[in-house]
Amino acid sequence: MLYQSSHNDVNASRVLIDLMLQMLECEVAGKMFLTVFLPNCILYLQNCSQFLLTEHNDIPFAEEESQLNFYISLLELLCQAIKRCNKKKFDKDLLFEAFPIAMHMVLNSTNVIAVIKSTVCIKAYMLHMSAELINKGYKNSIYKMLKKLLEPKETEILSNYIGNIVMITIEKIDQSSSNIELLTVALQKMLKCSLPSTLQGLALLFARFIIRSPNDVLNYLTTTQIDTRMA
Repeated sequence: MLYQSSHNDVNASRVLIDLMLQMLECEVAGKMFLTVFLPNCILYLQNCSQFLLTEHNDIPFAEEESQLNFYISLLELLCQAIKRCNKKKFDKDLLFEAFPIAMHMVLNSTNVIAVIKSTVCIKAYMLHMSAELINKGYKNSIYKMLKKLLEPKETEILSNYIGNIVMITIEKIDQSSSNIELLTVALQKMLKCSLPSTLQGLALLFARFIIRSPNDVLNYLTTTQIDTRMA
């Protein structure tokens, strides 16, 4: 893949990315491009994720950084294809093959940047391919991801998008009563969180719930205790 050999060259990679994005804007060209690009993209994502999830004591920092940058750039291109998949009628089954890789990275990696970028990719899947997520049985994986990102002891920056992701989960993935448990965990996260962007996202989550179901949410907040304090 030409992009693999030149992704460290800022000027060359920018030209290639622009070219690939232009192809994605055209339904016919996009389908032809993705037929070739996606199998290679998935292979390289697997290789990069395996490298990033393995401890290396004798690998230069530059090599690790190169692998991370390549992984991130592939995810960003993948996200652009996912965002256009419904309008351009791209092959969703082929696009979906990268989902388990991104999810595995979120659940198992300690690399902050890799986790954040993988989370953004999963959010794109949730927004544009929610039916496929449900049909392929990945609802439990979504909840595992939420549980990790909402863990009060987890690095706060990993939860930068958590309020929005919880809202998407409730609106598109699962509208069951188990969402009350999500609200409780979200409240626990808010109590331990000091990062403004994460706090804002969680506050907006509750604001949207209040708009949708004011009586239910207010009743929940006034009858729920978190760490011996009323919610």
